[in-house]
Amino acid sequence: MEVEQLTSENWNKLCDMWNDPEHKKRFKINDDNRTKLKYNHFMGSKAFVAARAEINNMNDLKALYTFGESSMTIDKIVDAVLGTKSGYIKGLGYGPKPNTTRATQRRTTELEDSLKKAKLEAASTQNELQK
Repeated sequence: MEVEQLTSENWNKLCDMWNDPEHKKRFKINDDNRTKLKYNHFMGSKAFVAARAEINNMNDLKALYTFGESSMTIDKIVDAVLGTKSGYIKGLGYGPKPNTTRATQRRTTELEDSLKKAKLEAASTQNELQK
């Protein structure tokens, strides 16, 4: 049941739904199933099997390239297994991406304007002192 606005009518429908024996039974089954899980899923739409395969593949490559004659960095291993995505900072690896939101751009502009104003004030004060 999707509730767009919580009106008294919608609240009554929710209360009726929560008191419905079928709903309580379904809730109990779902609750029991959640407690049986060994791991909490946080991979989005990617299945556990696919994530486990990627991790195993990374571990195999890491063992191969760190103990073998050829060496491969962790970043290159991750690229080989997961592929590269645009937006990574070339030469810096997988650190934080630069924040380029409109708010950041607006704040940068405000700071630049403030700096220009401060420079003009400093120049005018210096001119007055030299007189």
